Amino acid sequence: MIYTENLEQVILNRHQHNHADELIILSGWSGASPVQKISRQKIKTTIIHGIKRQLNKQLLRKYVQISSQPNIDIWVSPTYNHSKIYCWMRDNSPIDILSGSANLSTQALNSRVKGETLFDLDKRDHTTTFDYLNEVLGQCEHSSKVTIKGTSTGIPTNFKASPKLDKVLSFNPPTAEIYVGGRGRKVQKGAGLNWGHGSGHNAKDCAELRMRTDLISAIPALFPNKGINPQLGAGQGHRNQDAYAEFLFDDGEVMDISFEGLGGKSIVNPDQKNFKQCTSYPQKNILGRYIRKRLGLQPTAFITDAHLASYGRDTITLELISPGVYYCDFSV
Repeated sequence: MIYTENLEQVILNRHQHNHADELIILSGWSGASPVQKISRQKIKTTIIHGIKRQLNKQLLRKYVQISSQPNIDIWVSPTYNHSKIYCWMRDNSPIDILSGSANLSTQALNSRVKGETLFDLDKRDHTTTFDYLNEVLGQCEHSSKVTIKGTSTGIPTNFKASPKLDKVLSFNPPTAEIYVGGRGRKVQKGAGLNWGHGSGHNAKDCAELRMRTDLISAIPALFPNKGINPQLGAGQGHRNQDAYAEFLFDDGEVMDISFEGLGGKSIVNPDQKNFKQCTSYPQKNILGRYIRKRLGLQPTAFITDAHLASYGRDTITLELISPGVYYCDFSV
């Protein structure tokens, strides 16, 4: 059988149907959101992150924190391994294995646009696959023992693009400092962090982070699909029904994210439009309540420039760790 939709739920719930007592996952890269969700399931789990360079210090720190829980261990392969294998065990023997194209990340397991799949592995291949997993695991380092070196190359001297409100910090890894307000470098009254205080149908505790066209044009690699909204004309452009990505914040908070809306024309493809904003998924108030909590405000408070000045920061630094997996810094 092949699985093409709701892959995250397939992974999270499968042990309830096959009655497994252990799960082993080998994934080329992974994200903190599905890893954290799996750690909350009542099943012993071993996760192998297959590509070490698709980690940064903050994501590694989060994995070490998750690994401190009694039912989960996270390991890192020192050599490149892009496999995707999900192996359920009972009494130390494999009983159910899925493989395919989907990594253990929010984007791969949830976005229908990406076209990721998983399929049942033939039972005749279970033993060989299990032996392979054990061979890989025997070469791995536990997440608590891994060290990560910085990879940023900064901005090249011939860089010409200059976003008005945002700032490109690095192309490798793609990183930008994004202003949380709007024109005139002011907090917007009915958009951005105050999205729910506008004339739309969003509740007052909702928030969005604007994805401005000049920033997408300057560093398209930072954004899903190079910043282009693939749902243009599909009826979902303004309100996407998938989690495109996940944010790992500087304080360890993990959040599924939807990139949505129709912004300016793409420089990559002038017939297409860029994303206009990103917000939390599945509820837009997850981001709004989180930001207000960081600012020391009530969940539905109207955010002002004075609040940001008192906090000491009016930007969020966004770094792409691996496809759809971001480190998001709002620290002061």
